[in-house]
Amino acid sequence: MIKFPVPTSGHGGGDERIMKQFIQQIGPKETGSESLSSIDKSLQSHLMAFAAEESRLNNGKSIELASF
Repeated sequence: MIKFPVPTSGHGGGDERIMKQFIQQIGPKETGSESLSSIDKSLQSHLMAFAAEESRLNNGKSIELASF
């Protein structure tokens, strides 16, 4: 098991929690280890963030997520 140092800056521990969730999802399943978010939901939220950035870079242009 890899122990991470307690974060003192940055995302305030969010990175460690994300990594723990990821490792739980790809490793052996234990009772009560269900993810707080599915991979599909995570991908969808990232797509929205990338589309928002594309819109920002293009002066607020509307972005169709279906074709993005």
